Amino acid sequence: RKMLAGWARALGFSSGSRLRDPLAAAEHMLLAESLRQRCTWEAADSTPPAENELYQIFRRSRGASKWRQYFDVYAQTFAPFRDGPVNFLEIGVNKGGSLSMWREYFHPDSRIIGIDNAPECAAYDDPLKRVFVRIGEQQDEAFLRSVIDEFGSFDIVLDDGSHMASHTLRSFNL
Repeated sequence: RKMLAGWARALGFSSGSRLRDPLAAAEHMLLAESLRQRCTWEAADSTPPAENELYQIFRRSRGASKWRQYFDVYAQTFAPFRDGPVNFLEIGVNKGGSLSMWREYFHPDSRIIGIDNAPECAAYDDPLKRVFVRIGEQQDEAFLRSVIDEFGSFDIVLDDGSHMASHTLRSFNL
């Protein structure tokens, strides 16, 4: 960590930088230049319109927890993937509600895979509905590789896991 912190400082990431975690700063620098560019998503309205189908599914889902302003972005981003089966990975299962939301939203032949570090989340595993839950840490490369080995590559990865920059960058880089 000391070496990475020194490297991060040398690259201009001070303690007041947006990337305060030295490990995250170092990993950020390992990303391709195009991936290091700042990207901002904006929703025109913080209250999703009634015609946002994904938001309506969310409202019917038990145990789903998402910020309202995400739904316009989700709907816009994921719409092109709805016509055929996808391999969808959500990092962070929590109470399992979003797994059922994605199950209803995407094509019936899609596989919805969730990972979480809480053992109780295994209860949301439902292979008959093509919903799978695996327990492990999102920053654990061996665990993530085992998930990829089991399910293949993913068409969509949604990270709603630890919310720690170093964890997010590790799973993103893999």
